[in-house]
Amino acid sequence: MNSEKNRSSLIALLLPLSLCLFIVIADQLTKILIVGNLPNIGDSVNIFGDFIRFVHVRNTNAAFGMGKGLAQPWHFIFTAILPVILLCALLVYYFLGKGISRAQRWLFAAVLGGGFGNVIDKIIRPEGVVDFVTVKLYGLFGLQYWPSFNVADSAIVVSMILLLVFVMIEEAAKKSRKEVK
Repeated sequence: MNSEKNRSSLIALLLPLSLCLFIVIADQLTKILIVGNLPNIGDSVNIFGDFIRFVHVRNTNAAFGMGKGLAQPWHFIFTAILPVILLCALLVYYFLGKGISRAQRWLFAAVLGGGFGNVIDKIIRPEGVVDFVTVKLYGLFGLQYWPSFNVADSAIVVSMILLLVFVMIEEAAKKSRKEVK
């Protein structure tokens, strides 16, 4: 019985990492497709008029251009070393953290997949991370288009938002249970 419980726990721990792997593969495949079909930086294809645009962009900075203007070696530290340290810390928390729900573990796996997808680009693409999707905002937030992003970026942002929602819901439930007692 105990052996079966340990096996079940191990599967519950490792299975979400399949999502991490899926995101890394999807991210790298879409980047390969963009580089192969839009070979020149700046090449683009519009979809639904100009609402969605696939455009070959390279980002040598962090998310939303953070790190732009930093002198070397600070730029390298901020855009390459810091993300690897954060991914390692998240991996440690993923495996050793107490009280992580099943849903949270899946969301952490998605964040890890996105992070590894972009780190792989930083290692194998000296021109920068391939970003390729942009959405027209029609002046919303003062932007005509949302900054270009990729599958990895999407996985990180969506998963972090959902993770925050899950944590807030769980905290509200804990507070509610304490008030009932």
